[in-house]
Parts: sequence; C-alpha cells; structure tokens
Amino acid sequence: MGHSYIVYAPLLAGMATIVYEGLPTWPDCGVWWKIVEKYQVNRMFSAPTAIRVLKKFPTAQIRNHDLSSLEVLYLAGEPLDEPTAAWVTETLGVPVIDNYWQTESGWPIMALARDLDDRPSRLGSPGVPMYGYNVQLLNEVTGEPCGINEKGMLVIEGPLPPGCIQTIWGDDARFVKTYWSLFNRQVYATFDWGIRDDEGYYFILGRTDDVINIAGHRLGTREIEESISSYPNVAEVAVVGIKDALKGQVAVAFVIPKQGDTLEDREAARDEEKRL
Repeated sequence: MGHSYIVYAPLLAGMATIVYEGLPTWPDCGVWWKIVEKYQVNRMFSAPTAIRVLKKFPTAQIRNHDLSSLEVLYLAGEPLDEPTAAWVTETLGVPVIDNYWQTESGWPIMALARDLDDRPSRLGSPGVPMYGYNVQLLNEVTGEPCGINEKGMLVIEGPLPPGCIQTIWGDDARFVKTYWSLFNRQVYATFDWGIRDDEGYYFILGRTDDVINIAGHRLGTREIEESISSYPNVAEVAVVGIKDALKGQVAVAFVIPKQGDTLEDREAARDEEKRL
C-alpha cells in the first residue's frame, strides 16, 4: 500500500510526494495540517487509526489551518467505521474515499475511482469493486451467494487481475490450500467479512477470525466496536472476548474518551447496552 500509493504511483504520474514519518499528535495534533498548509497539499493518504487518534482532540486544531488546497483524503489499511468517516468528512469538508485491498492484491480491490466514477462516497464503505475484480459474498456455511445486506465472506472469482499474488515463494501447494480451497469453487478467499447494500456499495466488517462466540452467537468484534464508537464522547474503542463460565465468552470493550470528556454517564451507557 505504502509503496503503491506513496512511491510508485506518484512518481509514474509525475507528482511530488511528501512523506511524514511520526505521530500525528507530535509536537501537537496540528502537525499534519501545518504540512498541508505550508506545501499546499491537494491529496492526502492515511489510515483510519490515525484519524481516530485525531478525533480525540478539538477540531479547532484542524480548522485553524488553511486547508483550501486539499481536494480529497484517501484512507486504507483497515475498515473505516461510519462514525469516524462522518467526523473527518465534516471536519475537513472534502471527499473522504476509503479503499479496500490487501497486501496480496497490490492495488485496491474496492474503491471509488475519482474522476472516473461519479458515484458519491458512502460513509463506512470502500465503494465498489475495481476493474478486473469479480467480487462475491458467500455464506460461510453453505458457500451460496449472499443476498442484499446479508453478511458473508468476501471472495474473488478467478482469475485474479494483474498485480495480485500468484503463489507463495517455493510453496505452490500452500498457496492453493490457503487461498483457493474454500467452498469447492475456484474463488480467492480474502478472509474478510462484508455486506453489500441495494445500490452495490460494499461494507467491510473485519477479519473472519475476529469473532467471539457468546452463548452460541457468533459476533464480529468490529460490529460491536462501530456501535460503541457512534457514542459522541468516544474517540477509540477495542472489543475482545474473554472466557465466561455461563456463556463461553463475553465481550469486553476498552474505550478511550475524547480529550476533555468522560464516560461516566451511566444512563447513556445503559442505553448503549440495550442498543447492542
């Protein structure tokens, strides 16, 4: 991802690239926006985690800078939750385009190709399959195609387009067994959960192994995290499963509030428990 978007592609397109190495909060949480203002950056690429870190701080740290040159923010590397997407879109006032891809793919599997696809971005969605990818959602048990808004495993019908992984060095059999042997079909398994809405937009729900089993119910940790992160005082949240004698596992959430806020509103916490 870093090679493709930060090094090779900009060079091929004759573009100048500024690479910032360091925390987005040091020496203060305005460091990125000082760079955008100083060098008139028009396209920016980062990861959702960095945006969630910045979400903890007052938006004045961003809005106090002249960001008129900035045209678009691209995000990738992990699922972009809807509350974070809404916050950064409103704060920056520019399109926020999520990308979905893997190390194995080498370039986006899903995105909205700016200047080629005029569909609006949708909060929490990386968009639609890119050219050359025949993406499917399959039921994890039956292997049958999923319906609209039905959760399934994201797979790609072969052959894969150019740029994607072709084998594992010195171990072709392992490559086939790992990626191409599910569901007795010639499909490449991403091992990610996803859903597709009625307009063809996809939403990534996390890795298939990020699942906890509570009283026989298999729940994705990201789905719980996204629900909690929509609470206005929450900056970051991580959910894990711990052993429970009665239910097998229970979910535990580690929550970081926004700077200057607290999470001591018991009534709001009870409302969130009911919503979950």
